Amino acid sequence: MHEDHGKTEAERILESGLRELGLVRGERIPRGDRRRAAIAWAIWTRTSGVKQSWIAEELELESAANVSQQIRRFQDLPV
Repeated sequence: MHEDHGKTEAERILESGLRELGLVRGERIPRGDRRRAAIAWAIWTRTSGVKQSWIAEELELESAANVSQQIRRFQDLPV
């Protein structure tokens, strides 16, 4: 049940993030585009029970390890 709520919230954040950043689900996002990292970070920090492999698949980030790396890089960006 907890995982279902997390995934529902992750879907909401994903859709909202795509819309706010001018992206369309399924659209090819260029490699290195920080918008994917921003959405991955938002999902990872605002939900629980969502696996990084799910985030990788939804945002075409290759692997869970890459999601982790993208999140770290995004957090380290100057404000």
